[in-house]
Amino acid sequence: MKEKAYVGDAIKTLQEQEELNQEQLAFDLNVSPGMISHYKNNRRTMHQEVARESLKMYDNPIFQMQVLYEFSDGLTSPVLDGNAIEQHRLAFKEFLANEAKEAFQKLKEINLLKSPSQADKNDIEQIKQLIWELDDAEIAIANFKMILAKEYHVSLIKEKRSRQATLKAKGWVK
Repeated sequence: MKEKAYVGDAIKTLQEQEELNQEQLAFDLNVSPGMISHYKNNRRTMHQEVARESLKMYDNPIFQMQVLYEFSDGLTSPVLDGNAIEQHRLAFKEFLANEAKEAFQKLKEINLLKSPSQADKNDIEQIKQLIWELDDAEIAIANFKMILAKEYHVSLIKEKRSRQATLKAKGWVK
């Protein structure tokens, strides 16, 4: 995880969706209003400690995904907000269905019986394509969850925490 990151889009999202002025946001995050302006305009990076506090303070799924994406250096899913994506739960449902279908199709096509140590260039290329398809599906899932959480006012953090006992009971985590 990065020590600091630019979070301008996340701050803009938060201010817009939570109807926060610069002074209130500065007070909540224990920084100056000027620092909020710097964050918002990507003139300064937000430090990890401030980011952690902001994620605790604001249970906003879009803001959370944007901050996590920036601090993970792109390892978590980005918020899909481009022109090719309609920001509606039904559109995201269809998008997810299509991306999952493509991932499962690629999974069916690939042969994983061969030992990785015996894989040739073509095998490695097929694995990369599978990873790309799985990544597309993962991004679609994350964004669909985000939209559902936003529209139905469900806390992703609380739901994740409430699932921990179940995951342990299944033996999926320690």
